[in-house]
Amino acid sequence: MNWQGRALKLDSRWWPLWVLLGAVAVVLLLTVGLVLGALFVIFSILRGIIRALFR
Repeated sequence: MNWQGRALKLDSRWWPLWVLLGAVAVVLLLTVGLVLGALFVIFSILRGIIRALFR
């Protein structure tokens, strides 16, 4: 059997695991992005307040 056939057989056997791992990776990336976005907004607001106070 050639390697291409083996790769397709391996993929067809393990696809539920790859789907699960992909879903977990997407959730983790979205969570990290949301946290970074929230931190950016908080620091922007604080920077604006500090600029207004010490102007």
